[in-house]
Amino acid sequence: MKTLPQRIRNCFEDQQIRLFFVLFGVALLARGGMFLRGFAVDDYSYGRGFSDFDRELIQTQGRFLLVALASAIDSLGVNLNDIYWSLAGVSLALQVALVMSVLRFAGIINRTGVGLAAALMVAHPYLAEILTFRMVLPGYCLAALLTIIAMEVLQNPRAGRYARFIISVIATVAMLFIYQGFLNYLAVALVFALLHDSLSKDAAATTARTLTAGQQRAVELLLVCIASAFGFLTIMTGLKHFDVIELTGRAKLVQFNEIPERILQFRELLFKVYWRAEPVAAQWPKLLIACMMAVSIVVIFIEGIRAPSSLRRKVILLGALVALMPLTAGVILLFRDWWPVPRVLVQASLIIGFVVLLGWSLLRERFPRMPSAFFTVPVLVLTVSFIFKNNQIFADQQRLNSWDAMKVNRIVDRLEKNPAFDQVKTVFISGGKWAYPARLSTIQGDLNISALYPGYTKLPLFIEVSGYNFKPAAGEQKTEGEQICKQVAPWPSAESVTVIGSLAIVCLGN
Repeated sequence: MKTLPQRIRNCFEDQQIRLFFVLFGVALLARGGMFLRGFAVDDYSYGRGFSDFDRELIQTQGRFLLVALASAIDSLGVNLNDIYWSLAGVSLALQVALVMSVLRFAGIINRTGVGLAAALMVAHPYLAEILTFRMVLPGYCLAALLTIIAMEVLQNPRAGRYARFIISVIATVAMLFIYQGFLNYLAVALVFALLHDSLSKDAAATTARTLTAGQQRAVELLLVCIASAFGFLTIMTGLKHFDVIELTGRAKLVQFNEIPERILQFRELLFKVYWRAEPVAAQWPKLLIACMMAVSIVVIFIEGIRAPSSLRRKVILLGALVALMPLTAGVILLFRDWWPVPRVLVQASLIIGFVVLLGWSLLRERFPRMPSAFFTVPVLVLTVSFIFKNNQIFADQQRLNSWDAMKVNRIVDRLEKNPAFDQVKTVFISGGKWAYPARLSTIQGDLNISALYPGYTKLPLFIEVSGYNFKPAAGEQKTEGEQICKQVAPWPSAESVTVIGSLAIVCLGN
């Protein structure tokens, strides 16, 4: 019988377990900043608990299980923002496990060089934005776990086919009622499995009429996705029909007359992701990625056409390569709201790593004497640059939080000096800029924008910083505040902050 130390030693001899800990170390180097207290814009609205406004907003997006999870945590007297220390490490571990699960499903987890490619995926700065929102961590962890289950159960040979299908569908539907964006991981896993299988020498020996193991997994996952999406949309449509909820654009499919505009938006997105510089990705890493991917796609295409395989496998290969383009956008391509921020484009990081790894593997098979430095050096350079950019994202969040807090403190200090401050119960805040003159380099979408810009975060920011339990102005007070702010010079002018009765008026300007 093996002793505990022997079991532990044998556990760490497993290649995939070693890979997990290496990738977890990369994730810690990149996103260790999430262990520090930080606020994204949405976090401020949750600062005083899970409100009815938050609940109704999430429900309109079809995230009913997220509502249930947030309500359960709130019922404990615990704020969603304040459990980041417990869930930071868990979310990083699940992020790594999710990437590895995609690689396992694709059948590429044991390829030479997978560690470097996976590190590139894990370190990509697109994966950082969602974790800057501390309030999402409980839902993120649960959705990631359900997505992993949906993929892993389909690879379990000990479970029956119908049992695998049912469990995977249940996990996927549950995931969709938390965060629909995780469907992108299933989609890339499906396409990766087909693409890798089309180039596999083992699969080439199967007959044209027989599904290979990779094709079988992909078909099963495709059926899971279709069944789950159908179930989700049916439930959402039914709830809307009976006026239970009103759907936002995030939960409504794009209309036929909007397709031409969406095609143009999609084209611009491809250039942004794979070519142009953006705040979370500098120009020279983009150029290096573009070169590596271009070479890899050419190699994959040539090797796929030259391989002695059936016409069906060649068609699948070409279809999978083409599918990588719409997969870059993912599920937002189908829905009315177009907001292609980094957190909904995380699948692009997997596409980059997978294509580069597969292309390199094929080159090494064709040219065994090719120096490995052609692969390792650029991938290591990219990974290090990604780690540094992640550090910058979280450092900028801390810097922004400090700027917001100091500005609010100066405003509150001026209010406190007003003789009528003791009567103040409600506050009207007009205007607000999304950035400071000392512009942060990682502002993209709603990543690292000032909480003094969105209407729903201004007052929660004041409460969080000052400790005063201000109430929002409404009705006549709001109208009065709007009229006054049209007539006075904005902050920091002397008249930009005033008190009228129980109403404090703050005019920030635009």
